[in-house]
Amino acid sequence: MRNEPIKIIEHKGYKIKIYSDDDPSNPREFDNLGHMICFHRRYSLGDEHQMTLDEARTFQRRKDVISLNLYLYDHSGITMRASRSYEGNPFYGRLPQGHAEFDSGQVGFVYVTKDELRREFNKKKITKKSVENAIEIMYGEVKTYDRYIRGDFVGYVIEDCDGEERGSCWGYDDEDFMIEECREIVNGWWKSCENDLIIL
Repeated sequence: MRNEPIKIIEHKGYKIKIYSDDDPSNPREFDNLGHMICFHRRYSLGDEHQMTLDEARTFQRRKDVISLNLYLYDHSGITMRASRSYEGNPFYGRLPQGHAEFDSGQVGFVYVTKDELRREFNKKKITKKSVENAIEIMYGEVKTYDRYIRGDFVGYVIEDCDGEERGSCWGYDDEDFMIEECREIVNGWWKSCENDLIIL
């Protein structure tokens, strides 16, 4: 039995019901550019790996490694942010006074090697732009993983005017994108209905 929807949107006679997805797939099981290496006493985070903490620190300093540091804030739930090494803890100054200093810290890093980047982008030479593109992709992957560990994934059910379920899908990490997709689905049904009208 489903929980109550967190939002209901009416569109062209249909109801788009938005639900929290209580059992989403881990986005780290999908095809990601970055490798997420994490260390934590209580939580199993990121990708599976065999590195020790000392090995990870040495590996991250390699010249062929492009990486972002990962920070975790643990206070009534957990949330993760990425930052470049010179930026420091991204939670500092953005949380209630004193909370970030006590409840957040670095838990690892996400990286891609230059060889992997050459293969992924099909390039012989790694340019500054290629590096920036890789960094932006890894930022995006961390944002998706953050929504996963915060429990912010959603799904939808679309019902017609009779309350009959017409479609559903789960595992979205972007509610706004999902709602627009639902509207497009309904628009397609609406157009199809118009085409099926028979005028006597």
